[in-house]
Order: sequence, then structure tokens, then C-alpha cells
Amino acid sequence: MNKYLRALVVLVAVLVLLPLGAYVVHGLHGEAQLSWDERSAAAEVERQLPAAREVAADERARIVSRLSEGTTVATWQEVRCTLDSVDAGWIVQSYEQQCWLRTVDVMRSAEPRPGAADGCTSPRIVGEGRPAYTSSVRTYEGPGSVFPTSFDRSADSFGGCRGVLAARPGEAREVISGSRPDGLAGDEVWLVLEIETPLTRSHLGCHPWKLPFCERPGDSPDLPDELR
Repeated sequence: MNKYLRALVVLVAVLVLLPLGAYVVHGLHGEAQLSWDERSAAAEVERQLPAAREVAADERARIVSRLSEGTTVATWQEVRCTLDSVDAGWIVQSYEQQCWLRTVDVMRSAEPRPGAADGCTSPRIVGEGRPAYTSSVRTYEGPGSVFPTSFDRSADSFGGCRGVLAARPGEAREVISGSRPDGLAGDEVWLVLEIETPLTRSHLGCHPWKLPFCERPGDSPDLPDELR
């Protein structure tokens, strides 16, 4: 009887310890790989930044020359990164970090569009027949009240304006030049020019300990220490 009992104990131990051991090995290996991937992603942002700044400066000069607006009151550049899933149908396969160089100009609107004094207007084209840009170019117009300094999911009426001064949930933003204002006067109409130049797209995989599904490897993207 003791022989059978010992065999049963060994069998139970094997059935428990083998999966547990595999889980620990997988987690430790995944943690090391994730740490490497995060460092690589941050280093790639730093490497690509000088070239992106040149592109952004050139495209900003071309775009601003087409605008006939009032006084520019604030200009800044920041690195913006997001952590996004890579899906296959309904299944999340992995996560990647995407980063952009964001160049923003805030101007007093010389000729506000209809409705701009009451809320956030949709982006408008900067000049007819404009040439193709490497960067994504958007403009927003509205009173200072639609440019909050903290992101509010419930403020749908603010449209894209609510993300001008405030980071969206899950984003990482770091100002690298200029100064982002703490707010805009609500009794004036503002025109915001936003230029986003692609920086990097880096694979990060899945959270090493949250199995069996692919979960986010972190709460927010990682930026280079030099930018913090």
C-alpha cells in the first residue's frame, strides 16, 4: 500500500511541479526579453529623433507659410508614444510601441471658422493642393475651454481638441523643446497646428506572467531616460 501511495504522491508532484516549473521558466525568460525589448525601443527613439526633428522643421516651415493667422503664443515639441495591440481577428498576438515627434503651434485665430467660438471644429486643410507630407498634419480651432489640461473621456463635445494639451490614457508624452501652456484663455478663439512625424515602431510582445492570453506588457510606453 505504501508503494502505491508513494507512487501517487510522486505522480501528483510531477503533475503540479512540471507546469509550475515551466511557468516560472517562461516568465523569467519573458521578463528578460521584455526588458531587452523595452531598452531597445527607448534607444531607437533616441536614434531616430534627430532625423525626425529635421523633417518636422522643414514641413512646419512649409505649412506655417500657408497660414494667415494671428500671433503665435506657444510652440513646443514632444515625443508621444502609445502601446498598441497587434491583433489577428479577435485574438491579440502581441503588443508594440509606436512613437511620434509631435510639433505644436498655438495661435490666436485671425478669422475663426463658423462655430469655432462655441466648440471644437474639425481639422481643416492647410492650403489647397498642398504637397504630400511625411508627417500627419491636423488643425483644431475653438475657445480655450475645449483645450483641457487633463484628458476627460466624457468630454466628447471637445473632439480632437481635448488631446492637444492633455495626454490620452495610456500615452506617454515628454516635452523636449519649447513650453506647453498650462491652459488657454476661454474668451479667445485659438487655432492649433499639430504636426506628428513618425519616429519608431517597436515590438514588445506580451506580459511574461499573465497567461494564457497575451496581455499588455506594461501600463504605459517607455521613453529614453534622457527625455525625462
